[in-house]
Amino acid sequence: MQIVSKNILSLSGGFGLRIIFLCLILTSCTTDKKQATTTSPALLQMTKEFKGEYTLEFIQKEVNAAFEIYEVQAIEANYQRCADALIQLRKASKNGVSEMDILSHVKALNARAYGVSFFKQLKASAKYLENNSLDLPS
Repeated sequence: MQIVSKNILSLSGGFGLRIIFLCLILTSCTTDKKQATTTSPALLQMTKEFKGEYTLEFIQKEVNAAFEIYEVQAIEANYQRCADALIQLRKASKNGVSEMDILSHVKALNARAYGVSFFKQLKASAKYLENNSLDLPS
């Protein structure tokens, strides 16, 4: 009897440690997820000020895709710089070129391969679209 009870205790202790370990892992994963979903003020600004009805998730996906193509870090400072530039370019447009038109052109062109930075390409694409109406893929 005593041998069986010792085996049960040792199994339950190991099982208990596994449960505690599993709980710690799950807690750390949910904590990371909460931190990852913290909304960027710049992305919120883009959602409010961009011409058109775009969700925050869509804008973030599009900006992140452009950042990846041009090897720009997806950090708050770059989001803010991108938001400011795109909003300024849209406001300066006389032909109604929107922020997402510019961003789509920047992504489609992929001038990074030719050494052009993302932020320089924003201005170049806005200027091009101002002078040339294009149907761009969304």
